[in-house]
Amino acid sequence: LSPVQLHVSDRSSVTDKSSNPESPHSGFSGHGKIESTKQTETRRITHISAEQKRRFNIKLGFDTLHNLVTTLSSQPSIKISKATTLQKTAEYISKMQQE
Repeated sequence: LSPVQLHVSDRSSVTDKSSNPESPHSGFSGHGKIESTKQTETRRITHISAEQKRRFNIKLGFDTLHNLVTTLSSQPSIKISKATTLQKTAEYISKMQQE
């Protein structure tokens, strides 16, 4: 329909084929929904796994810093926040650079 025909015709009779997932013109079918759900689930699981790996690597990095910095490793049983670990690490590096 041209813009003029669209304006003249009854708008309620004009349907958007892309809004109907069952429409043969939409590119989707009922079977496609199942595949899409499987893809979504796979992406979700992959995302969760990547996030767990990221958090594990961050924890490993902080544990390594905790063990390397002498002021932190002298108190292994005390739980130190990540912010404190970073502050103490920066102080330790500054001290080492001055020596």
